[in-house]
Amino acid sequence: MGRIEWTPDLKVGVEKVDEQHKKLFQLIDDFYANIQSKSPMERMEVLISAMKEYSVFHFSEEESLMLKAGYADYAVHKQQHDAFIAKVDDYTNRFKSGKLILSVEITNFIKEWLVKHISVMDKAYAPTLAEKGII
Repeated sequence: MGRIEWTPDLKVGVEKVDEQHKKLFQLIDDFYANIQSKSPMERMEVLISAMKEYSVFHFSEEESLMLKAGYADYAVHKQQHDAFIAKVDDYTNRFKSGKLILSVEITNFIKEWLVKHISVMDKAYAPTLAEKGII
């Protein structure tokens, strides 16, 4: 597997959100590169923490926009965000306790989840934001 990059087909049409998505892909790519170069555990913990913290920030931003717009599928969308963070927390806890070896498969899961989430869930709320004049 090569680099993990944001591509224009993932554009949601909400500039702030699109920029945050790009940043998430940069963080994932950095994580992937450090797995490939077999970085020390301490470095990997920092990268995992950075990905999680930025994801929480980004999800909060999206959720705020959806609430402001009165987006009908907000609860389902938030549920997906919460499930993703729980999965990342599980990976983190298992890694720190020595029960999980970080691998490309984990990076693939994160990337695939993010691409699917953006392509389906995020693109679905953009018209509501546009309709309400939020973007």
